[in-house]
Order: sequence, then C-alpha cells, then structure tokens
Amino acid sequence: MTGLNVIQGGGREAQSEKVNVLIMEKYDFSSMVLSTILSDEDYSPKVIRDPKLLPEELDDSLPPVLFYDLDLQSDSDEKVLKKIKEKFPKLKIIIINYIGQEINKEELKKDYGIIDVVQRPFSRRQVLAALKNAGV
Repeated sequence: MTGLNVIQGGGREAQSEKVNVLIMEKYDFSSMVLSTILSDEDYSPKVIRDPKLLPEELDDSLPPVLFYDLDLQSDSDEKVLKKIKEKFPKLKIIIINYIGQEINKEELKKDYGIIDVVQRPFSRRQVLAALKNAGV
C-alpha cells in the first residue's frame, strides 16, 4: 500500500507552529487578500493600519517578516522604516507597492535593508517567493 503525505496550505508542509507575519497595509482589500494567502500557507498574519503604531507592535516576540505598504511620497514612512531597522536589524522587510509604481529596489535595500518587493494585485506565487527570499 502506498502512503500519502498530507500537505497543507497549497504546498507548504505542515509545521507544528505557524510563522508570525506582520502586515502594515493601508488598504482593507489588499490586507485581506494578503492575509488570506498567508493563512492558507500556514502563516499567522497580523495587520496594522497605521505605520506610526508599528514600532510599538514590534517587541521581543518579533515576527521574522514585515510586509510594509510604502508610500514613496511620505517622509513619515521613511522615518518609521529607519526607526524599525535601527531597533530591529534582523527583521526582514518586504515592501508592498502597486504595479506601475516606480521603485528603486536596490536603493531600498541599501537604505532600509528590505528583502523584496511584492506588487498589488498580489499573486500567491510572488508572495511565497518573497517569503522564501526572506528565509521563512
């Protein structure tokens, strides 16, 4: 008789503990889609709407990954990212942007240590590839 391996979440093998992922996303629909993709893949997403609250949400129980909706027109987003990277240098940041938005990935890597960029509308493949690049 041939044994079957049960795989949960569309391809990620079952783990004893879900990986926590923090999402800073301003748009309800985008955060819902991203949360659904992550939940289906056995991650445990937590959504935050206001970037100013983000540093307080990060503590000793730091999640390994942060999806961050970066507003390139906002100086406050840059300040928040710099503060996060200073306080939590091991946190892996994945930037969220929309298709067609001009973004310099290399500059963001240098300035903020970002790991990857995912674009709206989200694709499962792109989100999972970004998480793989982050090592989770």
